Amino acid sequence: MSAHLHMKAGSDWNRTLAEGREMIARRFGIGHVTLQPEFCSDACGQCARSCETAVAD
Repeated sequence: MSAHLHMKAGSDWNRTLAEGREMIARRFGIGHVTLQPEFCSDACGQCARSCETAVAD
């Protein structure tokens, strides 16, 4: 599995990567994932909307 993660600029990628891998393994039983950060300044609000959606799921 692979995915892009929208993150606010300055976020801790190493922590997010570890937590993302753990969550995917726990919820979906997938042990090998490739996650790529997509850092944004949030000038358009996309990053905030993406984060709100992820937290709500």
